[in-house]
Amino acid sequence: SKLSYKKLTAMRIFLSTLCISLFLVYTSGLEYTRYEYRKAKSKESIFRNKVNKCSSICYEFSQVHQRLSCEYECVSESCYNSVYAKDPLEEGEVDIRLSHFKGCVLEEYTRSQKY
Repeated sequence: SKLSYKKLTAMRIFLSTLCISLFLVYTSGLEYTRYEYRKAKSKESIFRNKVNKCSSICYEFSQVHQRLSCEYECVSESCYNSVYAKDPLEEGEVDIRLSHFKGCVLEEYTRSQKY
């Protein structure tokens, strides 16, 4: 049987609302400290240098998410604990917290340069 235009529209609205609700529930469960990070070449260079120094320590991990976790914890244990410890990276996960981690690392770096 054919669905009326009104029923199709109502179903679309319902499904859209359901998807948004599920996304909000999922992201609200992610509890980590948020740090501001604005991308700039100099900041990226500082962060990349720190990660590169840690790469040699973490090379034995074959899984990308395990290697990244190792590198991030090596770069800054306190920032890693603040951003990732409660919910570590998982295989295949899109890392939506990386900019917050970078912000934390660069905040630490800036503080260390003042003293």
